Amino acid sequence: MSHDTSLLQVLRRHKKKVFIVPAMCLLLGVLTIIYFPRTYRSEAKLFLQVGRESVGLDPTATTGQIISLQQNGREDEVSSAMEILRGRGVSEKVVEILGTKTILGENDPSAAATGGGLGGAISGAIGSVLGAVKNLDAISEREAAVIEIEESLDVFADRKSAVIGVTYSADSPHLARRVLQTIVEVYPQEYLRIHRNRQSLEFFTDQQELLRAQLDEAAAKLRDAKNDMGVASIDGARSTLEQQLHEIRLEQLRSEQEVATATARIADLQMQLDRVPEQQVASTKTVPNQGADLLRNQLYSLQVQQQDLLARYSEVHPLVMAITAQADEAEKVVSDQVEQREEVTQEINPIHRQLSLELKQEQSRLAGMKSRLAALSEQHATALSNLKGLNEFELRLDELSREEQLRRGKYMQYAENLEQARINHQLAEDKISNVSIAQVPTLSEKPISPRKLIVALASVMLALAGTATLVMAGENFGSAPSDEPIAERSSDPPVNGQVVDAPPRGRALQPK
Repeated sequence: MSHDTSLLQVLRRHKKKVFIVPAMCLLLGVLTIIYFPRTYRSEAKLFLQVGRESVGLDPTATTGQIISLQQNGREDEVSSAMEILRGRGVSEKVVEILGTKTILGENDPSAAATGGGLGGAISGAIGSVLGAVKNLDAISEREAAVIEIEESLDVFADRKSAVIGVTYSADSPHLARRVLQTIVEVYPQEYLRIHRNRQSLEFFTDQQELLRAQLDEAAAKLRDAKNDMGVASIDGARSTLEQQLHEIRLEQLRSEQEVATATARIADLQMQLDRVPEQQVASTKTVPNQGADLLRNQLYSLQVQQQDLLARYSEVHPLVMAITAQADEAEKVVSDQVEQREEVTQEINPIHRQLSLELKQEQSRLAGMKSRLAALSEQHATALSNLKGLNEFELRLDELSREEQLRRGKYMQYAENLEQARINHQLAEDKISNVSIAQVPTLSEKPISPRKLIVALASVMLALAGTATLVMAGENFGSAPSDEPIAERSSDPPVNGQVVDAPPRGRALQPK
C-alpha cells in the first residue's frame, strides 16, 4: 500500500511530464506516418535453369593440359549469379540506360505531383535534411546514382532453390518498377558477358587457319613421298609384295618340279628312240628283172657282132677273140641273173616319229620352263629389293604420317573448339542464356515504409520509455525543479509553528 502511494506521489509531482512527453511522442509518430517520404518496392524473380553456363567450359580451357577440378553445386552457381547481380557492373549499365536524374528521382512525375502543400513542404524538409547528411562527402551524380541502386537493390534466394528474388526500393512505384525492369533486362547480358569469352572465336579462327596450312603442308609431303615410292600405304604395299613373293616362290617350286619331270621324260624318250628304228618295210612285191633283160639284150648284141666277125675273120683274129671274150663274160653275167626280183617299199616308223615329236615338245617345254625359272628368279630378286626399299622407306613415311596425324588431330580439336566458340558467340549475340524471368517486376502501390503499425508501436514505446526516463531522472537527480510547490510537497507536520523543508527525494540527510 505504501508502494502505490509513493508511485502516485511521484506521478503527481511530475504530472506535466507525464502528459506532455507522451503527447509529443504520439504527435511525432502521427507526423511520421503522414508526412515521412514513402518508399515503394518492386519485386521480380529470376529462374536459373541448368544451361551451358552451368556445365560448360570455355573452349580455350580445353586447348592445353586439363586439371581435374571438383564440380561446384547448384548452390555455388546461384550464389555466383547473385554476386553478379549485386555487382557494380549491372548498376553502372542501368545508370547509363536510365540516366542519373531518373535514378535519383528528379524526373519522377508521380513524386512531383505529391510535392505541394504542407505535406510537400515537410517531405521536402525531411528530404533536404537527408540529402544534407548524404552530401557530407561530395560525389558526382553518376556515383550517387550507382550508390542509390546498390543500396536500394536487394537480392536473395532460398536454400537449395534456383529461383533468385530481386527487389528494388524507390520513392514511387513506377520508378521502382522501371529501375528493376532495366536491371532484369541488363543482368542476362552481363551474365552472358561474364560466362562468354568473346576473344575465343577470333582466337580459334586464326588457329584453325594456321593449323589448316600446316595440315595441308604435311599432307602434301606425305603424298609426294608416296608418289615417289609408288605406294598408297605402307601396309598395302607390304601386303602386295609379300603376296607377290609368295606367289613367285610357289611358281618357282612348281616350275622346278616341272623341269625335273620334263628332264626325266626327255631322257626316257631318248632311250626309246634309240631302241626304235627310224624306218620300217611298208610292202614287198615280185617284179620282172629289168636289169637281166638289159644284160640279155647286150649279150645278144655281142653274139651278133661275134658271128659277123667270124664270118669275115678267123677265130684267132684279135677282133674275134675280143668280141668272143666279151660275149663269154656277158653270158656268164646273164647266167647269174634271176628272172624275177622282190621290190621292197620302206616308210618312216610312226612310233619313232611320235617319240621324236614328243621329245621335241618336251625339249621345247623344258626350255620354256628354264626361261620361266630364270624370269621368276629375277622377279624374286626384284621383289626382295622392293621390300627392302619399302622397309627403309617406312621410317620416313611413318614420320611423315605421324606428323600428318598429329596436325590433323590438332586441326580437328581446334575445329571443334571453334564450333563451340561460334555457338557461344551466337548465343551471346542472340542474348540466350540460362537466366529466365520467372516473375516480371511488379507495380506495388502500397508503400513499404513508413510502416504505420511499427511507427505507432514505436511512438507508444517512445512515449512510455521517455516519460519513465524523465520521471526517474527527476527523482534521482533532484536538482531539477518539481512540478508542485514546496509547501504542497511537504508531508511532515510543523515543528514549533514552523514549516521544515523536506529534504530532496533521493538525497540522504547529512548528520551535523
